[in-house]
Amino acid sequence: MASTSGVASAGAADLSYASNDSTAATNATVENVTFSESAANTTNEGHPVIWQGQSFETTVEYDPPDKSGYEVCLWADTSEVQSCKTVNLGDPANRTSVTFELSEWPTDENGKVALSTELRFDGETLDSSTTDVVVLAQNGSYDGDSLQNTEELGMNSSVLSADTDNDGLRDGREIELATDPTDPDSDDDGLRDARELELGTDPTEKDTDGDGLTDGREAELGTDPTEKDTDGDGLSDDTEVTYGTNPTSSKSPFTVAVGVVVTGVAGIIFATRRFDGGLFQWRANDRSILSFPARSGHSESPSQEQQDADEEPATETQQAETPGVAANRAIDPDRERVLRILQESGGRIRQRQVVDETDWSASKVSRRLSKMEDDGLISKVTIGRENIVMLDDEDHGADFDET
Repeated sequence: MASTSGVASAGAADLSYASNDSTAATNATVENVTFSESAANTTNEGHPVIWQGQSFETTVEYDPPDKSGYEVCLWADTSEVQSCKTVNLGDPANRTSVTFELSEWPTDENGKVALSTELRFDGETLDSSTTDVVVLAQNGSYDGDSLQNTEELGMNSSVLSADTDNDGLRDGREIELATDPTDPDSDDDGLRDARELELGTDPTEKDTDGDGLTDGREAELGTDPTEKDTDGDGLSDDTEVTYGTNPTSSKSPFTVAVGVVVTGVAGIIFATRRFDGGLFQWRANDRSILSFPARSGHSESPSQEQQDADEEPATETQQAETPGVAANRAIDPDRERVLRILQESGGRIRQRQVVDETDWSASKVSRRLSKMEDDGLISKVTIGRENIVMLDDEDHGADFDET
């Protein structure tokens, strides 16, 4: 521990006795210890602080009759009396003051000092009182935390401890970081300030990456508090927590209710959807494509088991497809490409990933996806600031063929 030389601080002892006979002296007591105005500073632990170079006073209170020969002695963490002054009890104002100069104290007294005030009469100790005080130099850092003693008293940090709040950071370092040296978790996010520096988060900001989860919560979940989308799946960590998916795995299942209630569905539903001159097999309950369309003139037939599972009568819409709808079924390589990307991504993908995968402009991707949504091939759902594209599992009659 760094130290600065000094002496014990100022103190005031209130002493009194109650009777006026020859035994009055033996009844005198030290009632309490107070300090002069020059010792107005206190540490964050409540100990009076005396700056080196200041004087102090002890005050004796008494009742008549007059007596003489009393001594007020001061001790400071030693077995020997440091200084004694003789006082007479008999001042008309019922008070007398004794001033002890700092030069009367050992120069090696510094830091926390147990200051004892003792009242004696005729060589006999009548009473005493002990108070912890702190002796410091105004220019210096007693605890070695790079902050001046005067600075620490002003911010209520400890002049005796380099790390007031015990958060792993010295008080001087906390001032550099704009954190609170008296609060182990300056931003109240559940992580100590030093731990935030280890993680690379901001100890003055609850949610460093702005994803809606506090840094402490992300530490509990195992997500990255400096990355909005820890697993890179297009959904922010907070969104994944809200919808019950795993924010640390891009392969966790994702289900969102979009206002459509499906009841009475049992088993796996298969359908064969006409697309781009061919057929692809669709499994509705988990958004997976079982087979993709062949190019024009080459169709891949579903298995008998798949056909049996999808035997449903064609609707009137299916039987009488209008020329406009038929035109929409024309071969479209761009649309086929998007569907393949979706299938390879498990049936769902963020819209910006489509841009990355195709190298198309964002506006072109938006137009293509809107058209595919109009044709009933996909659905788009907005989650937070993200657009999620999903293969459509709703029953669009014109898109299904009877098999």
